[in-house]
Amino acid sequence: MKKLILALLLVSSSVFAQKITATSWLVADGEGNVIESVNANQQRSIASITKLMTVMAVLDHGQDLKEKIGKFTREQLIQLAIIKSDNKAAATLCNNIPGGRV
Repeated sequence: MKKLILALLLVSSSVFAQKITATSWLVADGEGNVIESVNANQQRSIASITKLMTVMAVLDHGQDLKEKIGKFTREQLIQLAIIKSDNKAAATLCNNIPGGRV
């Protein structure tokens, strides 16, 4: 769970400068302390556990987040996959991780 929180923190930290359009969101540190949130107590279903796991695999492999894959950086693709729930971004990440497609 701590890895997931840290991954979301890494991805979300660069998003703070941009307008967040999600109805509910939360950023926490590695200890689970909430840094910032909106509607965090509203119960909602998770958008896509597969997208989250794809991003975790990218982060666990230590891939360069600034590397361009097509016209986007890996970091931008992560943001699209998690924040916008973009299937194509998640597929691109998966296609560019060692052993990502079996």
